[in-house]
Amino acid sequence: MLISFLALLILLPLARKLTDSHWLALFDSFYRTGALVFGGGHVVLPLLQAEVVPAGLADG
Repeated sequence: MLISFLALLILLPLARKLTDSHWLALFDSFYRTGALVFGGGHVVLPLLQAEVVPAGLADG
């Protein structure tokens, strides 16, 4: 499980750079935010806002 966790943490940003997939970029943002935050929702929401809104991923 730890190997899968770390592999996704490393490979998702690389795949995001190689493709223009909206869904992959969104999944990468949520995965990295969830993987690196060990707090409550009040910690996660500003990180997601900083990651998703400027990139235009919130537009759908």
